[in-house]
Amino acid sequence: MQIGATNKVGISLPQTFLNGMTDPALIQRHATVVEALGYDSLWAQHGVFTEVLEPFTLLSFAAAVTRRVTLGLSVLVLPLWHPLHVAKLGASVDLLSGGRFILGVGIGGHESRYPVFGLSTEHRVTRFEQSVELIKRLWTEDNVCFSGSSWHMDGVSLRPRPAQRPRPPIWFGGRSEPALRRAARLADGFMGRGSASLADFKPLLTALRRYLAEAGRDPASFPISKRVYVAVDGDRARAERQIAAFFQHQYGSSELGLQVSVYGSEDHVAEQLAALAGLGLDLVVFNTIYDHVEQAERLALRVLPQLR
Repeated sequence: MQIGATNKVGISLPQTFLNGMTDPALIQRHATVVEALGYDSLWAQHGVFTEVLEPFTLLSFAAAVTRRVTLGLSVLVLPLWHPLHVAKLGASVDLLSGGRFILGVGIGGHESRYPVFGLSTEHRVTRFEQSVELIKRLWTEDNVCFSGSSWHMDGVSLRPRPAQRPRPPIWFGGRSEPALRRAARLADGFMGRGSASLADFKPLLTALRRYLAEAGRDPASFPISKRVYVAVDGDRARAERQIAAFFQHQYGSSELGLQVSVYGSEDHVAEQLAALAGLGLDLVVFNTIYDHVEQAERLALRVLPQLR
């Protein structure tokens, strides 16, 4: 499945249930339908203070009911976690899925939440970078020794290791210049946030590609992707109500949802998504908000064929 000549297409797993009733049967049906439709990947998000299912658990559930699709996390607020814990969880998902896991990580923008975890926001960039280094090493080395400002390990080995060799890819998220430079230097790929419009994303994409060149990275080996909130609905007013309610609940801003989401009839959504084909992205991930299975089907069968 593609948008334009080269793009792969992923889609989010149902992870938020605004009615308060988590529906495992829906998640299973969605995952199996998405795989049958030919989507490349299924994605979960991390949200401690929002009503989303825990992503490692959700991806393990999806691993059990699928066989082919890649399973990605976009993105984990890494400084809130111990790197050994993340390495263990990620290795487990990768093993249970037969080597289909992508770990997405970021620093996160809600500094007020750090004290809840007994953490300070000071030196969080250092904490983040050291965590990334340790996860990579724990996935590939025995007897890891490390002494840094945030972590200390003396001869630690992780077993069992992930299925992928040498290790699962680690993608970064972020939007600031330092975050983009870190991604170009340390990441295996990049995921643009869904709460940014295509217009806002374009200059970030240009900057990231420049930083990759400066770092001597091969663009062909560095996937760049973006999440896009989407609602395919001939009843435009209904789509607006659903988007506004979701974004108010998740982001505290109904206006933001209407600004960044792509929504409307099949033809209108295809017209709006045409701009993605010209960006040269390696992957586009659709975040559906309601009627998840039906949205996946409409996108695959009626919208994306217009963009090939």
